[in-house]
Amino acid sequence: MGQMHDATLMSDDFREMDGVVHARFGPLWLGSHFQPIYSVVHGRVVGHEALLRGLDADGHRVSPVEVFAACSGLQDIGRCDTLSRRAHLLNFVKARAQDQWLFLNVHVDAFLHGMEGDMASSKVGWLQGLQVRPEQIVIELLEDSIDRLAPLEQAVQQFKSHGFLIALDDFGAGHSNFDRVWRLKPDIVKLDRSMVVRAAKDAGTARMLGQLTSLLHECGALVLMEGVETYDEALLAMDCDVDLMQGYYFCRPQPMVQTGLSTPDQLTDLYKGMDLRRRAHQRAHKELIAPYVNATGSAWRPAVLPAGCRRSPDWRQRVAARWSVGAACSLSAHERDARGHVGESPLFPPCARCAGQSAGNPPLQNPARAAVVLHGVVTLHTAP
Repeated sequence: MGQMHDATLMSDDFREMDGVVHARFGPLWLGSHFQPIYSVVHGRVVGHEALLRGLDADGHRVSPVEVFAACSGLQDIGRCDTLSRRAHLLNFVKARAQDQWLFLNVHVDAFLHGMEGDMASSKVGWLQGLQVRPEQIVIELLEDSIDRLAPLEQAVQQFKSHGFLIALDDFGAGHSNFDRVWRLKPDIVKLDRSMVVRAAKDAGTARMLGQLTSLLHECGALVLMEGVETYDEALLAMDCDVDLMQGYYFCRPQPMVQTGLSTPDQLTDLYKGMDLRRRAHQRAHKELIAPYVNATGSAWRPAVLPAGCRRSPDWRQRVAARWSVGAACSLSAHERDARGHVGESPLFPPCARCAGQSAGNPPLQNPARAAVVLHGVVTLHTAP
């Protein structure tokens, strides 16, 4: 962390209080809290979202909404945005979390306001002094606040060219637009909490959430479910195949960064719950297809054979070979014949007598029929 960290803390704009670095913004002090982000695959913390926490001159808490409400214009918003991010970075590097991401919320207007010069290059230089790589920084852009897509697209490409990662925040809230995903090409898309809440109440919405996750994966983005507050919501998120999760169910925002590599108890419980759920689904599926399995089993040993008919000697081998590749049964042209005589079945070859009839002999009169059900298809065998 070194000399830049020490020099920053010596300035009047920054002060360490109760172990947390705060930045001065007028009469307010801007501090940090961090909420862990967990990887479903790795089973551990892979990053933290930095959240603004303000204090007034008397040490009373000030909400982020009140902090930005105190800004008098775009210049004030930009300065507040910059100071809060620097405080987040200074607090982050104290934990020496070299293998984690830091998610930084960036006000879109402030992000665009500084694009006259190469702002990304200046950020890289400042990060190097803190021994933080650009690849560790995830810039969060609020999806609902994007109204000038063309200049933002240019700014995003500039930052990505220097190694920064881009996240689209609160996707699914309000009027989300997939065009923003396709044009900005974010590395991570954060799904709004309202989506998991709706999906937890409605099975149809849950299926749509899984399809949305799959579509975002096709766009090349990791999917993060934020605002996960209960076990059922977390289990649903895993079932929808999200990559990352964040929320009160795992951990509330706290002043310090978590650096442990162990799997938390909450994720361990989720893995067990997911295993039980999949086994239950497998049992339900077996019960659903049981009638069809029983029907196919009976097709190996037809209960009734046409009078005077005998099967070819190798019919069992032919059936086994056909069954081994899972081929579906279908009626031959002769079996579909309305006259009802027996043609060649894909699974059961006819005897010589039936083969002779299908080769051109007159159809049987008043046939007695024996039915075999296979894959839901009725195959008719007839007797003279």
